[in-house]
Amino acid sequence: MGRFPKGWDRELALLNRAIIGLLGVIPERVLWRFARRYVAGATLDEAAQVVRGLNARGLLATLDILGEHVASPAEARDDGAAARGSGATSRSSRPTWG
Repeated sequence: MGRFPKGWDRELALLNRAIIGLLGVIPERVLWRFARRYVAGATLDEAAQVVRGLNARGLLATLDILGEHVASPAEARDDGAAARGSGATSRSSRPTWG
């Protein structure tokens, strides 16, 4: 048995589409109130600062650049290059900030 009762997949899909549709009309500052707990920052520099703060408290963190803001393969490559240049690494569980 799945996570939801049988037949709910259609209803959940409709709810998902409704929520996605609403995101376009909800002011960004309101969305950030909900996202702030889960998103370290709007830029790589902001996120790196949050991670440094966590590291200073003895906590480890990962940063995932999801890429919703890019519209072309070239932009994705540029973002990847910027992330690599930030000092972050996906091969280490230890802070690598410069």
